Amino acid sequence: MTNQSKRVVVTGIGIVNASGIGKDEFWNNVTEGKSGIRTISRFDPTGFPTQVAGEITNFNAADFIPKRLIIKTDTFTHYALGASDLALKDANLDLEQEDSYRVGVWFGNNAGGWDIAERGFYELYHDGPNMVNAWQATAWFPTAAQGYVTIRYGIRGYSKSFVCDRASGASGLYYGIKSIQQGHNDIVLAGGSEAPISRFGMTCYYETGEVSAAANPETAYMPFDKNRSGMVLGEGSAVLVLESEEHAIRRGAKIYGAVTGTFGASSPKTAAIAPASTRSVSWVPHASANTTSTSAGVILARLIASRMHRSNWMPFVGSLSVVILLDTTSP
Repeated sequence: MTNQSKRVVVTGIGIVNASGIGKDEFWNNVTEGKSGIRTISRFDPTGFPTQVAGEITNFNAADFIPKRLIIKTDTFTHYALGASDLALKDANLDLEQEDSYRVGVWFGNNAGGWDIAERGFYELYHDGPNMVNAWQATAWFPTAAQGYVTIRYGIRGYSKSFVCDRASGASGLYYGIKSIQQGHNDIVLAGGSEAPISRFGMTCYYETGEVSAAANPETAYMPFDKNRSGMVLGEGSAVLVLESEEHAIRRGAKIYGAVTGTFGASSPKTAAIAPASTRSVSWVPHASANTTSTSAGVILARLIASRMHRSNWMPFVGSLSVVILLDTTSP
């Protein structure tokens, strides 16, 4: 089947986010206007140049991940494994019953494992090289999330990792869809994961000049306000289960919607937003709203606001610059 005729559908959603663990908690908090931005508690931010973050405080890795993998991996991989577990459960999909060579993982990540890197530096300079985590070299690497998800579930199909700044997760989603359309996979776990909230990670990002120094969580992030002070770092993971429509129907899967294949891209100077089609998914990778107010950001904000008032539409906000609108009406 050609990529013009093979349809891709969304059958599972997994979210680990400062606004909620799982799609229901996340969605309820977002629609009720509950912010996930709070004063940093992971370390003492006294005297630190940035005071707030979208910090996850209620995630327990042991609820989702075997202990042997927790030790070997960084926080951003923990989030990816957690979101993958939630997405697969939401899809009611048992990968042991599937052909492992027809399942792929397509993930994006911006900069790898900040927490384990910071701990590695401390171990090296305070305790000596013999005390550095033996898994340091593989745990910090940006491909670790995709790699350990494949290990966790025995996935052997066509898979890739992407490091594309804020478009990393969007790239994973786009090419994951293409891998099904082109016949390489029947099932794909697509999404992204980030965990930059450590002293080392936040210092590096702050030096870019784009991170807000505001101390008040309520006003630190106002991307569309003329007095905006910059972006606020967040952490988490969002994973979608994608399937070819024929595979999803054959196993009797719940289908959230079908991907139209539309693609929108934006930069600080240009923007293109593709409209959603009826009974379909329109997904729009975009530049994250930060210190630069772009026309794409304004259009995107209005788009989400308008769709939230329609009961048959469900916005899905990924962790890495991707928004998906799902028309949940029956075909």
